[in-house]
Amino acid sequence: MPIRFIVKKPTVSTSGILAAGREPFWRKSQPSLAADEETTGISEIEEDASSPSKTVSTIVKTVLIVAAMGIFLYIAGWIIFGLTVLPILHIGDASWAVKWAAYPQGQTPAKTVIADQTGPIQRDLMDRFVLLLGGPESARVQVVIATPGQKIATDPSGAITADGSPTGFTSATPIAEKLLGDSYLTLCITGDCTPSQILETPTNSVMGEVLGEFTPPISIGEPPSYPTNGR
Repeated sequence: MPIRFIVKKPTVSTSGILAAGREPFWRKSQPSLAADEETTGISEIEEDASSPSKTVSTIVKTVLIVAAMGIFLYIAGWIIFGLTVLPILHIGDASWAVKWAAYPQGQTPAKTVIADQTGPIQRDLMDRFVLLLGGPESARVQVVIATPGQKIATDPSGAITADGSPTGFTSATPIAEKLLGDSYLTLCITGDCTPSQILETPTNSVMGEVLGEFTPPISIGEPPSYPTNGR
């Protein structure tokens, strides 16, 4: 019979490797980040995200973004309202909230406080935008004494009458009886006129009704006061 030889493969003891300080292959294949995580319990990414400097930086960025958005919305609202219904106009020494075209031209009631300018008002968007930026310099705030078509005069005491009825205003300068045409009889409050001056204001130069003095950011006060004696 032929003789068969059986060769046994030697076995490797892992305990010997570990005892000798050699690292098994599955440990060597792991990335260093995972090894750090096993050692500290916190990954490097987690350490960066939780650092105080990162937190402060995130808060500051968020506050700046919110503030920038707030300023943008405020300016956008100011422009939109100014071009449509409620411009804020700087006249005299204050800013006033003015309601565009509050009444049809020539039909503003007596004792209404109005904003007007020298010359006809241009009501297209570009001219309204120019008004928002501070022009024109000839703008005024006035109060209506009498309306177009009324007969005005002063009595011997200086009281101004409209169609024979007292208006509650007086004038230092006598007014001969006359019929108002396409104009209001007005009294200057502030702006490009002398306070308490009696004027005739064309209807096409009126911007609108003055609602009150504007205080930033959104406060509107009472309409301006005015003397009724016209002196």
